[in-house]
Amino acid sequence: MTHKDGNELDNDEVQNQIMSQETASAEEIRILRQQMTEMYEAWMSGQAPSFQAVII
Repeated sequence: MTHKDGNELDNDEVQNQIMSQETASAEEIRILRQQMTEMYEAWMSGQAPSFQAVII
């Protein structure tokens, strides 16, 4: 069994943070895409778009 030194632990932590941020960004993009689709569909059907508060 090998022992990780402090730098390797730091690298793992940084990689985990980056992956977490990328996941959060992907989720934000998915939500925004969905909202844009809903707004577009409402506009195409002549309805006023429903505005919803988004907490990101």
